[in-house]
Amino acid sequence: MLVITSENEEDLQWRVVKWQETLERRGFKVNVDETETMVNSKEGNDRLAIHENRGSIINQVGQFTCLNSTISQEGGCKAEVEKRIKAAWGKGREVAEVVCDKKIQIKIKVKLYRIQTRPVLIYGTGTWAQNEKRKQSLKEQR
Repeated sequence: MLVITSENEEDLQWRVVKWQETLERRGFKVNVDETETMVNSKEGNDRLAIHENRGSIINQVGQFTCLNSTISQEGGCKAEVEKRIKAAWGKGREVAEVVCDKKIQIKIKVKLYRIQTRPVLIYGTGTWAQNEKRKQSLKEQR
């Protein structure tokens, strides 16, 4: 993964072409079909037409996943929060038979939640920018 940042479209275009030319001079080939751009803005609706050095437009995406973490063009991690909640529900379903068993003590059920479900829910949250809405959605799952 490579991140190229810029304050404006013209400079970004120049940097992308320079990057591609430098790689090709060293014997590498950029696969434009596998290359993506993402504009990070508060509105999340900015569109840029970034061209590689042969003229093809590089695909622009609304969200990007790297190292199993997803970020969106709005700069948020809503998709990542939703993914964590879904994964936690999946783990919860795995132990539903135990959790719903009235013969098992509540203490055991809580321990099971703490060691199996909660870690799945909060994995990676230390790198998320927190706001009240996001904190609330995670608290609702506890």
